[in-house]
Amino acid sequence: FDWSGRYTELWSQFRLRFASAFVWVKGGMIPGLCGGLCNNGFQRPNGTDGWSARTMWRGEGRAVQFVYHVDQAEDYGDDFGYNFDADNTATGRPIFFNPENW
Repeated sequence: FDWSGRYTELWSQFRLRFASAFVWVKGGMIPGLCGGLCNNGFQRPNGTDGWSARTMWRGEGRAVQFVYHVDQAEDYGDDFGYNFDADNTATGRPIFFNPENW
């Protein structure tokens, strides 16, 4: 990949299937996108050094986008919950990964 250019849009896509007995515990993370230093774990972005955005699941399988960005509230990134139906209608309800479903 040639990542040296400027981009107005980037995306990644994954197909996940969790077993019916999967234990969600506190959460987990899948790869995502980042720029610059790919800030993570106590690498708070300063506005010029980088950023990162990864999909995570929290307890009970709640889906979130975990983002390191210049305006984040804490040293670790911020969760932005997914709340869209399959037709991209904003519902305000959290989205959960469903075991045994792709």
